[in-house]
Amino acid sequence: MDGSIYKFTKQKLCTHGVTKNNESQILLTDQKLFLLFVKLERARRLNCFDTVQFSVSQIERYLIEIEKRHLIIFAYAYLYFTDGSPNVIERDQKLDNGYIRRSLVFRKKVTETEVIIAAWGGLKYQQNSYYCFKIIYGET
Repeated sequence: MDGSIYKFTKQKLCTHGVTKNNESQILLTDQKLFLLFVKLERARRLNCFDTVQFSVSQIERYLIEIEKRHLIIFAYAYLYFTDGSPNVIERDQKLDNGYIRRSLVFRKKVTETEVIIAAWGGLKYQQNSYYCFKIIYGET
């Protein structure tokens, strides 16, 4: 990855839509919060699930402190929409022995830990996205 981790983190947050709403722009303008996302990126690059979870918990604690807990959805999106998520899930194949084969195709070679981190981020994203985005965008 070329360039600074700060530019990379900002670009990735922008890709996930933080600039589409005045409220979510705090992820870029609040220095402490932005640095927590940089820390999350460092943890993701270390490829350590425990460190990633700890970084997300720090982001969540700070968001609670500033009464913006719903913005945690951007941390989950940050982890979910990565190379660790499959690009394609091929159709299940029933094998002769009764088992079913599910094939996942990734954009690049990934480690098991990258897949676990993305899967955890995806699970949390799917569990919380409806309610968080409802608060962020004020939709009923």
